[in-house]
Amino acid sequence: MCDIPPDIKVDDLPGPRRGRYPAHYFRDDIVWSPSGRHFALAYTIAEASMCNDVGCILWGARDCSRTKILCNPSSLRISCWQVPFCRWLTDEIFVCKVQRPCHGRVAVPNLLIDVRGAFWLVPGSNMADSWIDHVELAGTKFEPWNEAALIQQIEEPNPKDSFSSER
Repeated sequence: MCDIPPDIKVDDLPGPRRGRYPAHYFRDDIVWSPSGRHFALAYTIAEASMCNDVGCILWGARDCSRTKILCNPSSLRISCWQVPFCRWLTDEIFVCKVQRPCHGRVAVPNLLIDVRGAFWLVPGSNMADSWIDHVELAGTKFEPWNEAALIQQIEEPNPKDSFSSER
């Protein structure tokens, strides 16, 4: 199972594609959990600046022939610097690198997402060279999913840990 489920219409999802730009400027990438029941979808991936591929994200579940989008956060962008853009740690938890403008810089922390409704911002990962390959679950204390609280946590860390978008 590697394709985007046919009942998810990427062109209809919120984000920059929505008919404004030609589709050939974008790509989409889906990563399935080990069981194939859950997925993370980075969509409308485009090169925001040189070698800085960014997209929108959603995650969901597939049961027989029905797809359920569990979350499609509007204010969260995903770094798609490597393929795959995320890594499943369990069948319900994946790690990805997010991007968020913050204090004149771009915050790029690693984020653990539990598809059941929780997240964990990985401490010390707000650097361009900190990638998802080295993230483990040990000692993780998940917070209930709340997009506003997550954005606040991303913006609160020391901005010196972020890299400048002017690179």
